[in-house]
Amino acid sequence: MYLPGLWIGEENLRKLVACYGRFVFLDESDLDRAGKMFERHGGKAVLIGHLVPGVTAFISVLAGLKRMPIRGRFLFYTFLGTALWNGALIGLGWVLGAEWTLVKQYAPVVEYAVLAAVVGGISWFVWRRWRARR
Repeated sequence: MYLPGLWIGEENLRKLVACYGRFVFLDESDLDRAGKMFERHGGKAVLIGHLVPGVTAFISVLAGLKRMPIRGRFLFYTFLGTALWNGALIGLGWVLGAEWTLVKQYAPVVEYAVLAAVVGGISWFVWRRWRARR
């Protein structure tokens, strides 16, 4: 997902935000803030982004937009984040062993809790943006 960010480029993204950003409560100042944050914490952002399911693709696109060196920093942090995530899953599977049926039983509860947290976070974000524009 690094290449789409590289191909789109920051200028084209700014044009898209200028045209359609109001529909998702984004403006150019948000891009500026995200860009400054990524320039300050680029490596850490890629590493942490690869530890959070669903964020992996987006952080790679952002790394492409900011033209993070692919050979070296991007590959290193991507490899490290992916290795940590997969190691955690393998370790969890090893620790649970025969108790895997418990995981199967309680996994939907965790899935719904995570889904509720994501929906709540998105709702909070939209509500804050909507209220700030009024």
